[in-house]
Amino acid sequence: MTNADLVRLEAGDTGTPTRDAADGDGATTEFYVSSAPIRASSALVYVGGTLKTLTSDYSLDLASGRIVFGTAPVTGTANIVVTYTSVQMSDDDIANACTLAGCASGGTPQQGDKAPILAAIYVCQWLASRYAQDYDVTVEGQDLKRSQMHAMYTARADALRTRYSATSSIVPIPMRRIDGYEQQDITTREVNESSYDPKRRYFPLTVPDRLP
Repeated sequence: MTNADLVRLEAGDTGTPTRDAADGDGATTEFYVSSAPIRASSALVYVGGTLKTLTSDYSLDLASGRIVFGTAPVTGTANIVVTYTSVQMSDDDIANACTLAGCASGGTPQQGDKAPILAAIYVCQWLASRYAQDYDVTVEGQDLKRSQMHAMYTARADALRTRYSATSSIVPIPMRRIDGYEQQDITTREVNESSYDPKRRYFPLTVPDRLP
């Protein structure tokens, strides 16, 4: 298990097994899966029952779910089959959360390292923000309203925040520009409660409720 895997597990975004089928017509080379993003290394692509090889037979964009074949699949009914794990956050998003929290996405989780928990908090906050609008959505076969999804990820972020705060007196606070220009690199400021100086101004010693 990597830090990215642990972040997905903590955030509740391990993915949903999905199967798509499409008809080949002997001319079309570009297809899209029905539920992107795709979790890395989870996709298998078959044409006419034959497993195809990534890179040599086709290319795959994990974020968009775009598949481009080097040679157009032959004409057939549902002869193009793709099985994959559909997730809500792309691998790049998870990697960005890990970087923001201070851990390497491909690294091995270490006992006592709280950075993956913090990264999972960011992921839950991003998902809660995404689902803030109230309209119908189907997730893992269940018909939900986005307000329900928003509440679910907000509650999960709160639970993770409680775990994080209970094991740490040093809380990273993400900082970003708010002057309207393109976002610059995000840095982290740490405040140690044991060295608190009342004459200086500090940001609140809590993990933020939402991303700035």
